[in-house]
Amino acid sequence: MEIDCRDHSRTRRHAAGWRAAAYALALGLAALALPAGAGAAQRALVRFPTLHGNTIVFSAAGSLWRVERQGGTAQRLTTDSGLDLMPRFSPDGKEIAFTGGYDGNNDVYVISAEGGPVRRLTFHSDVVPDAPMRWGPDNMVVTWTPDGKNIMFLSRRTTYNSWFGQLFLVPEAGGAATRFPVPRGGVTSFSPDGSKIAYNRIFRNFRTWKRYYGGLAQDIWIYDLGTHAVERVTDWKGTDTYPMWYGGTIYFASDRGPEKRLNLWAYDLASKRFRQVTQFKDYDIDWPSLGDTGIVFGCGGELYTLDLPSEKLEKVAVDVPNDGVRTRPRWVDASKTISGFDIAPNGKRALFEARGEIFTVPAEHGNTRDLTRTSGAREQDPAWSPDGTSVAYVTDRTGEAEIAIRPADGSGSEQILTDRRKGYLYDPTWSPDGGKVAFDDSDHALWVLDVKDRKVIKVDADPRAEMHDFAWSPDARWLAYSKAADNDLRQIYLYSLTSATATPVTKAFTSDFNPTFDPQGKYLYFIALKHENPVFSESEFNVATLKMAGIYAATLQAGEPSPFAPRSDEGATQDDKKGGDDKAEAWKPGASAPIRIDLAGLGERVVPLPVPAGEIAHLGAARGRVFYLTAPVKSFENALHGESSELHAFDMAKRKDTVLVSPLDDYALSADGTAVLTKDKDAYAISGTAAEAKETGPEKPKELDLSHMQALVDPVAEWNEMFHQAWRLERDFFYNPKMNGVDWPAVRASYEKLLPELACREDLNYVIGEMIGELGNSHTYVGGGDELGGKKVPTGLLGVDFGVDEKAGRYFFKTIYPGDNAHRGYASPLTEPGVNVKQGAYLLAVAGRELRVPTDPYSLFVNTLGGTVTLTVADAAAGRNRRDV
Repeated sequence: MEIDCRDHSRTRRHAAGWRAAAYALALGLAALALPAGAGAAQRALVRFPTLHGNTIVFSAAGSLWRVERQGGTAQRLTTDSGLDLMPRFSPDGKEIAFTGGYDGNNDVYVISAEGGPVRRLTFHSDVVPDAPMRWGPDNMVVTWTPDGKNIMFLSRRTTYNSWFGQLFLVPEAGGAATRFPVPRGGVTSFSPDGSKIAYNRIFRNFRTWKRYYGGLAQDIWIYDLGTHAVERVTDWKGTDTYPMWYGGTIYFASDRGPEKRLNLWAYDLASKRFRQVTQFKDYDIDWPSLGDTGIVFGCGGELYTLDLPSEKLEKVAVDVPNDGVRTRPRWVDASKTISGFDIAPNGKRALFEARGEIFTVPAEHGNTRDLTRTSGAREQDPAWSPDGTSVAYVTDRTGEAEIAIRPADGSGSEQILTDRRKGYLYDPTWSPDGGKVAFDDSDHALWVLDVKDRKVIKVDADPRAEMHDFAWSPDARWLAYSKAADNDLRQIYLYSLTSATATPVTKAFTSDFNPTFDPQGKYLYFIALKHENPVFSESEFNVATLKMAGIYAATLQAGEPSPFAPRSDEGATQDDKKGGDDKAEAWKPGASAPIRIDLAGLGERVVPLPVPAGEIAHLGAARGRVFYLTAPVKSFENALHGESSELHAFDMAKRKDTVLVSPLDDYALSADGTAVLTKDKDAYAISGTAAEAKETGPEKPKELDLSHMQALVDPVAEWNEMFHQAWRLERDFFYNPKMNGVDWPAVRASYEKLLPELACREDLNYVIGEMIGELGNSHTYVGGGDELGGKKVPTGLLGVDFGVDEKAGRYFFKTIYPGDNAHRGYASPLTEPGVNVKQGAYLLAVAGRELRVPTDPYSLFVNTLGGTVTLTVADAAAGRNRRDV
């Protein structure tokens, strides 16, 4: 029984007699909700350390911490909601520069080494707002100049290609940043006298590429700031990075050793000889940095120091007294992460896969239910049984993908019906009688599972692709599916469960796919690309074939007339004039009587439905009607103007096509054919499908209330599942079954040891990236998830380079980039019609706020992106021809 949980405040005021018992129960539930390991030794993944004297500062759980060099309990320095990383001590050890996630943007900040308020030094948003972490954070702190007056950072702000950055200097006291005189750069170290730098020209240190010997292999170079001479230091085919200039030696990390791991090496500037300093074998060292008394780095979840000049290596034991704010269970809005959906057989409820959970949501009345509630498992591809009592889905609760079912009303427990050893499973689809479930897998096979005896039979396998389009016959005795032929074109097949044989229905002359049975057992519908529709290019002698898809019907019984045979008015019956729904009996769950399929000549009994060719997808069928989705032709960026996606219903008896819903992204048809669940961006709605109600055109469906799709998430359990799923993804999908010679189970065991140290989602991404990196394959990346940080506060840009008039203490427009005002997205604000600003003009104020050196001009444009702002400009610093634009 479900009860109404509202604010019965008067009832609560009279409930003092049971308050004590309820309080004790609440304490017990809270104890059960504690994350695994609570109360144990406090660890966190320590990254990006920096050293000065006897103090180490590092990043953990997204914040900065400090600890004594001999180890102990760390002290938190920052507490913002963003990700703080790359701390670097000033030469005198009094301040720490770092890249902070305050204000939802990565910028350079400084903070006292003892803690306290932070000062923001840069105000330039990333030119790629959602750049992946593998590119590295924009405005990434690299080092300080030896005199302590400037901080070097790496930014994409002026590069022609956003995958690499350039080095900049920003004054510690604040002011505008200036370009450092090298065209591109990465990790950098100044010589002790500040006259030279040792640096990487290539920056790829956030890409977890191990044993990489390609075109982005890093070398170390020396650049002379006085003579501008460049000297190459290393020429190893692999990785040489993290240069650290100490006296007459440049220390760096390289995988050139026999371990094929990033270890510390030393290059003697006088003798030009190399020697290996550390010999780690199990893990690569991570982000080493040079301090005044040595080098500090991470490796395998541990923190190490290398004393200089003695080169004595010591492990630093650190406790991080983290409050667990990023690891404790919390409620999240799962509706923001919906990745799959279905509809109840009677059209009264929606079924969603969201945040790895399975939810049902009522069309109008009732409560929202989280059926699974398993942070430590991922459930996906939910499907409602024909009688509405059960839900089937894929779960990895056992550590492998399995087919499971459970009651749809949330009243019972889960039953796992398969026993798999590897592979991913998809698309569980109930037979009409509810006795079987068909599904496909990552090995390109199609299966049928008997729900009662749990026996699984293999239907077929596709040598080229996964088999996602298949459908049951109404009598549950046949499966229709498509499969790639030798020429890569798809064919329709029919599989008989009675004889356990598969028969091709169509020939591989065109791609035929998405077969769907008529619920009355008369036709097999499918989509085929039989319309070439060549369109000539307007810029070159070439053609594109667009809107090639049509819908076709194969008559299952030989001798039956075509559904579109000629008709004559004087021979028409009253039934012919009615729609298919009117003459069909009411739908009931369960398989129909056995249908006859005459396989001989079936491929020749195919006729087209009289609907226009188009971008057609997702066939569905109800009694007497065919449902399908049309999509607009798209350019690389968006749909062509004037076109919209539409859900159509074609009435077979009336031979009439009707648009039911527009626009939409996808839909699910109820088993009784009376309702559809539609998705349009982030909105979902259930609406009826009665053809006679749609004569005036598509109506706006009523949106579902998804506000109650709340999931209680245990991040630690989620991260554990994600780690193991990432390992399985590579095991089951990596192009080389031999995993490039890597002992993949041993790799999992090696990085699994780091899971107890994860303190935020970025830690998980790093560990997964390091694990996948062991395959030695460059384009295998990790990203996304619950990223740290609040609302982004971006900076508006003018499309200019600023110059500085030091004498006048003013900024002027050194360069105004013309852009292309006729092309949206490439406009240059200061060159638009009516804006009277010329190159060389002075910027005196922004929105009434006066601008003078050393204030960073970008600081006055924070939170102006997409809006308008008034600039006060003049032709001279003294204010000649002062005006507002």
